Amino acid sequence: MEIYKYPYSDKLNPRLYEIIEQRACNQIDDVRPHTRTDWDLHKQNIKEVNTLVTWIRTLLPQASFRIAKGEDAKIDINTISDDVGFNPYSFKIHQCWGILYKKGQGVREHTHFPYPLAFVYYVKTPSGCSPTIFKGKRVRPKEGELVLFEGYHLHGVPLSKVDGRCVIGGLILYSP
Repeated sequence: MEIYKYPYSDKLNPRLYEIIEQRACNQIDDVRPHTRTDWDLHKQNIKEVNTLVTWIRTLLPQASFRIAKGEDAKIDINTISDDVGFNPYSFKIHQCWGILYKKGQGVREHTHFPYPLAFVYYVKTPSGCSPTIFKGKRVRPKEGELVLFEGYHLHGVPLSKVDGRCVIGGLILYSP
């Protein structure tokens, strides 16, 4: 798991929240309902979403290398080559969506297998909002943080005690 902070989140996140709030209309009725946008948010030519997705794409070579080789792996992004066993520049965002959580909503535990990587970007994290639980470990959401993780990792969000938690999630394919 890799965590990155978007440097301009204070300017970008309010607009991302508005976009998700306007487009989040698909009510998921399961054990933990939540409201989400369509799966192709990154293909809808929305300037603010494009800004975020472009930033995430720049992180994929470094993040994939560190996930594959370990957190302490030394990396010079300018000298990465195929000798690492894969091409770190061949990861592509395949799906991207926004989720808005109201009080009493969450997401049951699940994986994104067979996708090699997935991400969650925290748009809005009101005080008292639910953590994301990765393999039993609670990750407290912080606005402007991106968590990149292996797609097979079990994760979920407990039922929210407050309104307004908002994220952008995505799935990443490897396409050599």
